[in-house]
Amino acid sequence: MTTVRDNFTDAARKALSLAKEEAGRFSSKSIGPEYLLIGLLRVGDSRARMILQNLDIEIDRMRRAVEAYIRPDGRDSQREIGLILQARQVIESAQREALLRTQERTDTDHLLLALAQAPESFVTSVLQNFGARPEQIRAFMPPIPDQAPPSSQD
Repeated sequence: MTTVRDNFTDAARKALSLAKEEAGRFSSKSIGPEYLLIGLLRVGDSRARMILQNLDIEIDRMRRAVEAYIRPDGRDSQREIGLILQARQVIESAQREALLRTQERTDTDHLLLALAQAPESFVTSVLQNFGARPEQIRAFMPPIPDQAPPSSQD
């Protein structure tokens, strides 16, 4: 994928690669947020998976809910699968989130948070219905430096 840069962790790169694989499996012409989420759910050892497990979310059940929504669109198997605008915006949002937290690389938790915040997205609804709201996801992420919790010594 052309959007995968060196500033992604191996787990995030793997999630993006798996998203592309899933889009191909469903004969999709493009990669949307639904494939990004399925890709994240397939990465075994990741920060996103740890967050979802800490929120007591059944990952296989969530994956089935997303897959039930997907309708194949008859992609020509010879054509390259690209990102749709909404998926591109999710990736850009994830990158901004990593920068806000002064982290050098974008990881799966940044992608998960970006998906949970994506406007007018089916994936956002799925995440929220399963109990993965942005504020809950943030609780398991490193704080933004300027917004660190106040110390108890005040």
